[in-house]
Order: sequence, then structure tokens, then C-alpha cells
Amino acid sequence: MTDSMTIIATAAALNDVADEMKLARAKFPSPQHMMTAITEEAGELAQALLDKPMAEVRKEAIQLACVALRIACEGDPTHNAFRQSKGLDTEVPVPLIVNTRSEQPPQPVSIPDHHND
Repeated sequence: MTDSMTIIATAAALNDVADEMKLARAKFPSPQHMMTAITEEAGELAQALLDKPMAEVRKEAIQLACVALRIACEGDPTHNAFRQSKGLDTEVPVPLIVNTRSEQPPQPVSIPDHHND
């Protein structure tokens, strides 16, 4: 694959991940149980790599990327108490985006526990 083809394929995959995230957030608005979801998606991708056409492999890879991105953006509050017991944080850091209007750095976002989801 040439560099330009790789760039096009990557852009298409990122667009598909964004679309998948919209669907996933509509269906599962809470970030609860993301570790379980990513484990399931990794298994489905592995199975597809062994037994399915490449279109199915790509679909599973997009879903896995979606869950990974949700964890990066939203965390998994299911494990907050465990993380706190180990002295770990439970806030997802906000990426540092250069904002010429403000000299204040972005603040971490707390992920609330949703035990009833």
C-alpha cells in the first residue's frame, strides 16, 4: 500500500470509528464496564482474524478502536473504588489543546460512578 493509500485508509477508518462512537454512545451512554467491553471486542477481532473475511475483520477492528477511544475519553468508573484503594486517580486527563484565548490549562474530568446503569 502506498503512503497516500495508507493515509486515505486511515482517514476512512477514523471516520468509521467516529460513526461507531456515536452509535455506541447512543446505545450505551454510560462508560460503565468498558474493560469488559474491550476484552469482548478484542476476542471478537481475534476470532474474525482467524475465521472471517477482511470486511468483518475491519468491522471488529473499528469496534475495538471505538471502545479503546471511549476508555481514553471517558474511563471506566466501574473500577474507581479499586483504583482508589491502590492510590490511583479516577479522573481522565483532558488533552492539552493550545487555546490562544486562555492561559488556564484544562482540568481533569471526573468520571462519576453509575451503579444503576
